[in-house]
Amino acid sequence: MKRLGVIGCGTWGANHARTLAEIGALKAVADRSSEAAETLAARLGCSALSVDALLDDPEIAGVVIALAPSAHPQVARKAMARGLPFLVEKPQALTAAEARALADEAKSTATPAMTGHVLTFHPAFEGLVHLLREGAIGSLRHIQTQRWGFGRFLPQTDVAFDLFPHDLSMVRALTGAPPDTAQMHAKAHLSDGFDTAELSLSFPGQVTAQCSTSRLSPLRERRILVTGTKGALVFDDMRDWPQKLALTPFDGPADQPRMGETRFIDTPRTPPLEAELRHFLSCIETGAPMRADLGIGAEIITLIETLSHQTTPRP
Repeated sequence: MKRLGVIGCGTWGANHARTLAEIGALKAVADRSSEAAETLAARLGCSALSVDALLDDPEIAGVVIALAPSAHPQVARKAMARGLPFLVEKPQALTAAEARALADEAKSTATPAMTGHVLTFHPAFEGLVHLLREGAIGSLRHIQTQRWGFGRFLPQTDVAFDLFPHDLSMVRALTGAPPDTAQMHAKAHLSDGFDTAELSLSFPGQVTAQCSTSRLSPLRERRILVTGTKGALVFDDMRDWPQKLALTPFDGPADQPRMGETRFIDTPRTPPLEAELRHFLSCIETGAPMRADLGIGAEIITLIETLSHQTTPRP
């Protein structure tokens, strides 16, 4: 198995490094703080290097970049200059222009690259996608998402930039297209940025979506509901296995549907981060296209930025 380097030893970078170590694919870690890199390396039994030394290591086949979003483009460009495949955590940049530029550069240099939309690799979500494509609920009509919790008052971002990419990446995977129309209603309640936000989207083929997010809720919600002409699918990440994915069929006439009996669909229990990293490794080894490419990441950032500029961050 090829081995990777992880640049960034904060909470999420450490998660990447730990997962890669568990599957035998971690070579080295790096961080702007040499102390942070050395501490993590000692715990995981790998090398601690400077960023440039890690990128120049001939035994490293690709890199995971998990830094502050403002640092992502610079380090990603260093990886591109060396022809190294990279996975950059979301958001890949703080502005739409920078995100699009990064995606364009990766494409023009033919550098394999993807953004960290980890929930699209969740086995329950992948099971949902499979059932939808099999026609288990008929034709797709509506998607609803809820992502509520408390905290993550980050200095560089607000709740829209921090949390909507998770749900928009899943909505994008289900619809296969960007929205035709989009509206956002968002408010600042305790901070200077958006603390709660709601999205309303419409897509080709009579498909609509509503996304709700909050960083002020003591109740944690992580749910996506997908409704079709013949039933509904729910991926509820707050439930335990095997109840994360549920299918409820509809019967009766189309204008008077009746709800049938809900059944739970068991799926593989691979941690989504492991699934994402195994996909990244597989693409490096086989040359297959990477899911969640930088173009989709840039599309999502552009949508959020555009809508945020149209919304006043005050109640």
